[in-house]
Amino acid sequence: MSISADDLYRFILENAEEREGQMICRVPTGPWLRTKQTRGNRRLARAKLIKELEERGLVTRPHPQSGWVIVNDPPSSAASANVQFRHDAQATRQRHRRLQSYMRRNVLNGKQFICSSWDEFESSIRADCTFKEGQLSHIGKHYDLTLAARPLRIVVVGQEVGAKGKARTTLAERYANVHGGSGMNKRFVKDGKHPSRNPHMKGTTLALRTILGTGSGIERKGEFINVDGEQVHLFDCFALVNRLLCAAHLTGTSTGMSTKTMLRNCQRHFQATLEILEPTVVVLQGVRMWKWSKNVLVPKRTLSDNLIECSLGGKTTLVAAFSHPSSYGKKPIRWDSPDAPYFKDVVYPTLRQAVPL
Repeated sequence: MSISADDLYRFILENAEEREGQMICRVPTGPWLRTKQTRGNRRLARAKLIKELEERGLVTRPHPQSGWVIVNDPPSSAASANVQFRHDAQATRQRHRRLQSYMRRNVLNGKQFICSSWDEFESSIRADCTFKEGQLSHIGKHYDLTLAARPLRIVVVGQEVGAKGKARTTLAERYANVHGGSGMNKRFVKDGKHPSRNPHMKGTTLALRTILGTGSGIERKGEFINVDGEQVHLFDCFALVNRLLCAAHLTGTSTGMSTKTMLRNCQRHFQATLEILEPTVVVLQGVRMWKWSKNVLVPKRTLSDNLIECSLGGKTTLVAAFSHPSSYGKKPIRWDSPDAPYFKDVVYPTLRQAVPL
């Protein structure tokens, strides 16, 4: 049976005792691991799980070989009993299977790019541009959330994968890049052990924290929410979808050079993706994204300057349209920091209006 870091964290909380103002767990985990029938080397398994909990800021070892741990900011018994978010695991698995099936039939079958618009895409871009095809979406494993019995499905939409992205990226690879690479292996601010996220993912972190109610700070513990009694990272609780599944960039730069041909032909894939995911909240990142999305996210009613009630396949969704977190320009529209004026004055109040926790 596979044991997760959350399983170990629950064991630690259940056996921790207060000593000199700290919650400390000195109970050996070896016997517990044996009862869970963990395969392989139990010592290595424990070390790996403890390391993950340390990276998540939940526990601290006094030294690398320590057999006991200190619990950082332990939740109160009342907080542990009050599970704020719930997750429909079956619904998320079904959406993932449906999206996987669609992409295999229409875009990327394994590593074979089969989109019927491939030739037209490539011929539409300039000769001094690179073209990377078949870059699929990220779907978090806890995507189908509910809050007080109300569904909360969050989709963040960008233009395309950045210039450093690889061609023919599968759903599984994209999940590993976003959740594992940016979420678990990076930090909002580099800390000596982990590099910092790029401006895009910093802005995405702030947007998710705002929607999910963990504040607008940059501390690590604010990136986790309680889902069915487990601490789950924000990047496992949303989907990251790009308007374009292929990317064109000016060679040697990060300047996007997508064409109208690409936007027109990729619309069917964008629409199919959103109709499978059925988001309740969509966050558009990029000043042109709202214009490029109106044929799919059909506006019904304007709620504020940046919040629009839309119809998606006959169902209602809220769309929050912003600049890109890394935007440059004469106006201060960059929002990769909680201190950025655009985040404080536009992004934060708009998302709080969309999801009033």
